[in-house]
Amino acid sequence: MVRVVIIGFPRTATTWMYVKLFHILKQRSRIVYGFFEPFNLEIVKQVVTMGKVYHDEEGEVPHTYGEDIDILIRLSINDVWFIEWVAVPPCEKYSKPLHPFLGRCWESLLSKMLSYDPVVLKDVVLWVKLPDLVEQYRDVKFVVPLREYRYVEESFLKWFREGTKSRFRKFLETKSLRAIFRESELERKCRVPWLLGVGVFYRYFFGFNNLPKKEKVSESESCEMLRRVYGVYCDFVEAVRDKPNVYVVEFSERLTEDRFRPVIEWVLRSE
Repeated sequence: MVRVVIIGFPRTATTWMYVKLFHILKQRSRIVYGFFEPFNLEIVKQVVTMGKVYHDEEGEVPHTYGEDIDILIRLSINDVWFIEWVAVPPCEKYSKPLHPFLGRCWESLLSKMLSYDPVVLKDVVLWVKLPDLVEQYRDVKFVVPLREYRYVEESFLKWFREGTKSRFRKFLETKSLRAIFRESELERKCRVPWLLGVGVFYRYFFGFNNLPKKEKVSESESCEMLRRVYGVYCDFVEAVRDKPNVYVVEFSERLTEDRFRPVIEWVLRSE
């Protein structure tokens, strides 16, 4: 039995690990189930509209959402939480989302996806539940990356400067968001794309009232938010480090094949 969850902070090589592990398992088994970012509405929307998923660095990413249409439909409904938590203008009107973080059905959906075997699931928002998930799914192996902070910040800033604004604007211009927010509010959101990177986590842990209430947030302010949120992530990683179903992958600038090889061996030991 091989059931693996790659769960980590954004920009910590989670997609790279997912792609590598999926292809390795595919070489060993005729059928492998892969669920990439199931609680990210932007990703689920790509699957629904194109049948494919693309990552800004890894290109097309393998998945098997088409093998279970029921899961895909339920994810599409559940993931409206993403709109409220990520694409919410910083104003009192939207201070209390109608949907809980990760959606109303995330637990049953996760349980369903992890009932497959072999399966590899990758997500960068689930980490907010990391300690609980490790305890609940003791027969599932969790691969958790821990990247040196300065490289996380460098990667975040590069992503912020080079691509986030254009991708975020495209996301905001979808019909589903226009049905919720006025034109002026959408335009304001295009000028505060930090929410797409760390604001959603900052809001979850520190509350709406601690979010910057202005139309333009500086890089230094964004980095301060990132530092606080990544500090919480590091605390969670340390809390589960010694669990038998957890492998913490530590690295600095880039995760190499040599450093990832022991992870693969650890995962395959459960076959």
